[in-house]
Amino acid sequence: MPMLNPGEMPHRVAVQEECTKDSDNDGQPDTTELGTLETKWKTVDTVWCGYAERGRVPGSEIWHGQQVSPQVTGKITMRYWRHPVTLQRLTPRHRLIGEPGTALAGRTFNIEVVTNPGERGGTTVMAVFVTEQQ
Repeated sequence: MPMLNPGEMPHRVAVQEECTKDSDNDGQPDTTELGTLETKWKTVDTVWCGYAERGRVPGSEIWHGQQVSPQVTGKITMRYWRHPVTLQRLTPRHRLIGEPGTALAGRTFNIEVVTNPGERGGTTVMAVFVTEQQ
């Protein structure tokens, strides 16, 4: 897998994981009036990345082959990532939030597909196909 040039990662995003809300600390997750679980998000790391919108991703077999969900709106390229404490890999249970000071500031991206999750080390590349939350 090719190395990722740091110049190709001008954006900074927060990696957030989904947490079940338990506001009364009774050990049971909170639910809404409809009985669904309430969730909150916790930032676990920030990383540098590249971003391309759906129509601007060159040469991606996954993209052109429509093997990802048709609602996917972009591709985030970043170095291989694992949770700093639990070592869990990046999954659709995470989301990415654009950090202030970059072109992605304030944008929320839900993860649909992560490719190349089996590579090890900080020099391999991951492609994260995302849908932007409106």
